[in-house]
Amino acid sequence: MILLSTSFFEGTWVNRFNPINTKPSPFFYTHNRSVQVDMMFERMKIPYAVVEDLDCTIAALPYKLNGSSSDSKDQESRLDFIIVLPNKRDGIIELERKLKTYTISQIMRNFLESKDLFVYLPKFTLNITQEFSDTEVELNYLKDKLVETNMLPY
Repeated sequence: MILLSTSFFEGTWVNRFNPINTKPSPFFYTHNRSVQVDMMFERMKIPYAVVEDLDCTIAALPYKLNGSSSDSKDQESRLDFIIVLPNKRDGIIELERKLKTYTISQIMRNFLESKDLFVYLPKFTLNITQEFSDTEVELNYLKDKLVETNMLPY
């Protein structure tokens, strides 16, 4: 058996952004500083909440599961891209500080319902590299991922 310490994920969102709606727009990284980015836009119904104690807004963009219909907007997904956006344009540093005391489970508890929203998101590519140091960690990681994706029955 050969075990590789590499994983690859290419996800497709349940609610896809139409490329026709992508336009150059300012993306503010401080209160008064911005850069031009390709901004994706789409109207979609997604989990959404305002978290008062973090002073932020959160939304979840669900990924399609293997074998699911691309036509269904109501399908359940177990993998979401979570967006955490400060409510103030210059609030990212404070939000980062507050998030250090939060778990992802605490954030996810805020999603009570889905709302019909106009979603603007900078076009991006996300690459993550994970290196493993020993075989036991690799095997546990692989087992967990196979269980999460229902490739193992337990």
